Parts: sequence; C-alpha cells; structure tokens
Amino acid sequence: MEHPLSERNQPDHEQIQPCSNDNISVLYLTMVKSVHDKVKEQSLLFRKQLPELMPNHAGRWVVFLDGGVKSLHDTQEEAYAEAANTFGLFAGFVVAKVEKVVPRPMVAAIEMNL
Repeated sequence: MEHPLSERNQPDHEQIQPCSNDNISVLYLTMVKSVHDKVKEQSLLFRKQLPELMPNHAGRWVVFLDGGVKSLHDTQEEAYAEAANTFGLFAGFVVAKVEKVVPRPMVAAIEMNL
C-alpha cells in the first residue's frame, strides 16, 4: 500500500485555489463534525456487537469501522497506529478494548467537586 503522503499523492499545486480563513474554518468544522458523527455511530454499533465479540476477543483491542472489526491488537497503541495508517485519521474508526462494560452510577456534583 502506498503511503498517503507519497509524492504521487501530493496535490498539483497549480490546481489549488486560494481560500479565505473563513472557508478553511467552515471546511474544518464540517470535517470534524462528520468524523464525530461517524465515531459516534461506530461506537454505538461496537457496543451492540460487544456481547458477540466477548467469547473470542475478550481483552484484545480492536479497530472497528463500517460496522465490523477490521483488526485485533494486544495494545491500544498498536490498534490506533494500525487504524491511522490504514484508514487515515479522519475515517471515523473506533479503537476499543473488548471487555465487559460495567455501568458506574455517578452524581455530577460529586464528580465535579461541587
């Protein structure tokens, strides 16, 4: 697989049009919202599939994207590096440990020392 920053993947500078800072800000915020929405969606799908993943993958870190496990890893760092290199930082993937989620009751005032 070719690296995304290789010379072949660089934009043709003659085709790049100047943008105002306002346009860049809007584009950036739109992109961040899109990624946020994708991560939220994938997180919900991961939680739904968690009971099915537990028997074979408990304790492992997964890269989860497009409704499924893309790869398994021993550490969070390995999983994140693999996901970033394979899919890019803005793909909306989820890196999560396959483990039982135990809800922890909390009171906001106590947690925030109010």
